[in-house]
Amino acid sequence: MILVTGATGTVGREVVRQLVKQKIPVRALSRSQEKARVFEGQDVEISIGDFDDPASLIDAMDGVERVLLVSAPHAHQWELQRNAIDAAHRARVAQVVKLSAMNADPASPTDLLRQHGEIEHYLARLGIAHTLLRPNLFMQTFLGYGPTIRDRDAFHAPLPDGRVSLVDARDVAEVAVLALAGSGHEGKTYTLTGPEALDFQTCAAILSEELGRSVRFAPVDRETARREMVESANMDPWLAGAVCQLFDDYQVGRGSQVNDDITRLTGHPPRSFRDFVRDHLGAFRA
Repeated sequence: MILVTGATGTVGREVVRQLVKQKIPVRALSRSQEKARVFEGQDVEISIGDFDDPASLIDAMDGVERVLLVSAPHAHQWELQRNAIDAAHRARVAQVVKLSAMNADPASPTDLLRQHGEIEHYLARLGIAHTLLRPNLFMQTFLGYGPTIRDRDAFHAPLPDGRVSLVDARDVAEVAVLALAGSGHEGKTYTLTGPEALDFQTCAAILSEELGRSVRFAPVDRETARREMVESANMDPWLAGAVCQLFDDYQVGRGSQVNDDITRLTGHPPRSFRDFVRDHLGAFRA
């Protein structure tokens, strides 16, 4: 049995879908029955639990051999994921596949990358067999720009000209499934990127070509971006600040690395940003 935490999120839900397709027994951890309804009609076992409820995590681990560890960004993500790791250790889970982030480092000044680095080190200290997946920024981030692209033919972010090797979450999920269902991945770290590093002006040009109308990228300063995330997108203030920190990293080139791990592991190249746009045209059309 494979347990997928964060099962209703961007990567978790896709991992569950791929495991079901391969007829691999899967248990999905969800915070509520309402959220778990996305799996109705699928051969998925549901476990209701929360990262801040250790008892529910222990129940979720019962009979589990491998775990995908993924949770939404949080100011206390380190403590929350530690609860899940402790539960996995207590249940003698054979392997944890941890969804981390590119450039994760416990010494990073960037909150999200520091927390992921701390969690990675905790896994190593505890001695659980594990695999680390370090993806770059998801292409699915652009789905959040969908409303302004549809309504105003524009999107903005605090990234004047930095380049990012955006990766499709579906490719990340495929690697996660390989690590969970295959063998020989213990002790490995995989850096997962798209096929090229793009600036957002180039992304706007690709959107324009595929949509058949002009889409404009308008860079904004860090504080404007943070304020709009909080006021317009109802984002937690801590998370808005953490996202802006990531974009600071991208602006100085720390998101431009291109890696071939996806191609090497899956046997096919990662999806391009153009592939992503073509698959999600409805999200950007008025």
